[in-house]
Amino acid sequence: RKQSPPMIPLPVKAGDVVQFDGAAIGTVRHDPNLPFFNPDGELTDIGHNNLTQSGSNSYTERFYNENGIADTRAPINALVGVFTGDAAPNTSAAPVNLDFRTAASRDFSQLSPLNKQIFFIGDGINSSGTRQSFVVPPGATKMFLATWDFYEWNNNAGSRVVKIQRPGRIVTVK
Repeated sequence: RKQSPPMIPLPVKAGDVVQFDGAAIGTVRHDPNLPFFNPDGELTDIGHNNLTQSGSNSYTERFYNENGIADTRAPINALVGVFTGDAAPNTSAAPVNLDFRTAASRDFSQLSPLNKQIFFIGDGINSSGTRQSFVVPPGATKMFLATWDFYEWNNNAGSRVVKIQRPGRIVTVK
């Protein structure tokens, strides 16, 4: 029986800045026959959501938004996040899609994603060694973390421990 991950209370509000400590530990893999990867993911395999069991659509230019959540392009096995509000995400259209397929697109100091816009976190550190900041969008009340996988989500393995920092508070998620 598959167990749901624990919910860790970390209330967020518009304008808050969230950072990750850059020392996320643990590795994951999207297939039992493939190697494990750190939070930056497999940088040679970048794709997006796929509504089929075949990986072939994961590399097309077409995005596949699902249930009001925007699709994104990011390295498979990467640590990603999404902010949501209190309403079910499928009650409104998905926002514009983000694209993290290039090293330059992942090398930011600060990112301001929209609500329901999946964003790349990786190890939370850019190429100059600076901790990256993520600004909470208007209407956001929750933040979810996940491992990026394009399709066939039934055979992933691994775990991560991530420290999330917010002014005045540090939360460890296991």
